[in-house]
Amino acid sequence: MLFFGVMVIVNRSPVSSALSLVVCFLGLAALYISLDAFFLGVIQILVYYGFQGGNAVFPALHSDGHGDTWEVGMALFQQYKLPLQMIGALVVVATVGAVLLSKRELK
Repeated sequence: MLFFGVMVIVNRSPVSSALSLVVCFLGLAALYISLDAFFLGVIQILVYYGFQGGNAVFPALHSDGHGDTWEVGMALFQQYKLPLQMIGALVVVATVGAVLLSKRELK
């Protein structure tokens, strides 16, 4: 995991750096699961690997230095503002629900 963390910084290619970040997230999730913290491992996979990995890899694959990343960002925040906000609200509700479901009663 430490190797891939260093590779995130050392790689000059944004695609290689993003993929190293994704492998680092998977390694951290495996570490959580091996320490019997299954909930944290699953959350690590779902949130960081799924959401952050997709956000890191998608722009890196679609940017060729001509402003494509800027155009994708502007489309997200102008044309798709409502769906983006709805997804954000869904993530917040899912996070609150996960915390409430995992909360133990004190006896």
